[in-house]
Parts: sequence; C-alpha cells; structure tokens
Amino acid sequence: MSLPSAKKLLMQGARKLRPQDVFATALYTGNGGTQAITNGLDLAGKGGLVWGKRRNANYDHNLFDTIRGGSRRLKTSLSAVEETVSPAFASFNSSGYTISGSDLAWNSSGDTFVSWSFLRAKKFFDVVTYTGNDVDGRRISHSLGTEPGLIIIKSRTATFNWAVQHRSLAIGNELFLNQTAAAGVNGNFKGAIDASSFGVSSNPGVNRAGDQYVAYLFAQNPDLIDCGNYIGNGNASAGPSVTCGSGWKSQFLVIKAASSTGGWNMYDDKRATFADSPDRYLRANQALNETSGQSLARTATGFRPTTDDPQVNQSGVTYIYLAIRVPT
Repeated sequence: MSLPSAKKLLMQGARKLRPQDVFATALYTGNGGTQAITNGLDLAGKGGLVWGKRRNANYDHNLFDTIRGGSRRLKTSLSAVEETVSPAFASFNSSGYTISGSDLAWNSSGDTFVSWSFLRAKKFFDVVTYTGNDVDGRRISHSLGTEPGLIIIKSRTATFNWAVQHRSLAIGNELFLNQTAAAGVNGNFKGAIDASSFGVSSNPGVNRAGDQYVAYLFAQNPDLIDCGNYIGNGNASAGPSVTCGSGWKSQFLVIKAASSTGGWNMYDDKRATFADSPDRYLRANQALNETSGQSLARTATGFRPTTDDPQVNQSGVTYIYLAIRVPT
C-alpha cells in the first residue's frame, strides 16, 4: 500500500472545514448510568463545549467544556457560580463524549435530552479562561483567527450575569444570557474586538482581580456560522427573509430580541416536527422544558419567521441571531 504524497497530505490539511466537522446536535434518552454520546466530533483531541438540556422537564441548561473539565458545570439561566459535580462527564472522546451518573439534568433514566457540541476550531469557536486583574480596557487573546460574531463571558467564582456582546451591537451595548432585557449600555466590553483579542472593562462581572472567568467565542464566518440581525415585520405567515449566505440553511439557530425584551430562543433541525420548519424551542435563559410554537421556515439562503410571536417577529423590533449552517 503506497503512502499519500506530500501534495495530497498538504491538500488534506488545507481542506476547508465543513459544519459537520465542528458542530453536532445529539438527541438521547437517559439511562441513569454510563453511556457514550457519539456525534463525530474529536472533543478529546481538539477540545470544545458541550451544551445540554433536558427536553421533557424543567431543568437548567448545563454547560461543560474541555478547558474547565467534565466535572465543572455552569447553568445559563442562572447567575450562579460554577458547580463541581460528580459523576458528570466520564470522558471527552475522539467521536463525542461519555456521560455518567443519573443526574436529573443530563441522564435520568427514560427522559429525553438534547446536546449541542461546538469544537474548538479556527474561524468557528473558541474557549478562553482567564483570571481577572481589575485593569480597565484589558485585552484578552483568543485563537479564532477571525473576528468573533458573538462573545459570552461568565464569572466562574462569583455570582454575576452572563455578559454577551454581539457584532450587530455597538461595543458596550450588551445583553445578558440569563435575562430577557433588551440590549443596554453595561460597559463590560471595552475597545475593539478583532481576529486575535477582545477588550474588557474593570467591571467585576468580567474582570475583578482574582476571580476566574470563561469566555465562549463564536466566529463570524458564513462558510460555517453567521451572526447577524433582522427587524421583525409582525406578519404571521411571512416574516422577514433573513439571508445568511448563498445555498445556506441553518441546522442550529439562536434568536434574541435586542431592542425589546425577549428570551434566548434555541432551535435545531433534529427536534423540528418538519425538516424545514423548526418549531420546537428551548430558551437559554429558562429551565423550562421544550415547547412547540414560534415556527420558522428554513429557506435556500437562511430562514424566515412564520409567526407574529413577539419573541421572534414583532413589528419594528430588532433581533440578533446566531446560525450554524447545515452539513455540506
């Protein structure tokens, strides 16, 4: 058997990442013990984030990542500090992850769950941890290699809200992941956000001396992920057509009203009743079980709300979103 040529190896190494290389939705039924969730992502080798939620009952969203470790949990609907739980993730694997135990939030026997996994990869997603130092305008380095479209920061050691900066909003005009409030001037982020770093203020929620923080960064890269905005029109059957890119359908979508109150509505194509009509949502700011409604239509270039629900399509309201492209 001949070995691959140097040229072929170079071409393989330079292959453009596909959505299925860096993101996966997994649906599973809890077994109360140990089970492997196979999603095709090399979380052991490349690292990343697993974001999970019980679908059929009111339990918080649980976030575990490979930097903080599989026994450390954060909950997006709460301002609470990081919890140490055991057992939790038995391991991050080369093709997914293994969970252990019977915790009601991620593996109770017979109950239904969803997880969204994000692989650390240039021009897609990164996880950064740092210790606060009280320096106003401090620069935090990241490895995205492109401008982030969305940044989420949480204090791991103190009770503060989840600070969120989206590229559609002016620097410092922010949202909180655990709240429904409209965007406001909170001043947690400061200075330019670029392909190698972002700036934070000396606010205790993002940079108090001695506190520990985690930041999740999602790229702006229409080959894989798009962070944009639209204005609702209130039309119950034909909302605004949102363009993410040519030949673009979304497999994962988060929508939040920015100029008005509203939840962080999360959709994916695995939980949808109909393939091109995501209608089952969870909200990152709530522990509520999965709900049907707030329908969307996946179009050839993005998506369109097919409801006048104010959560996603109130006339005159500006909404921000994060969308991940379907496998190519």
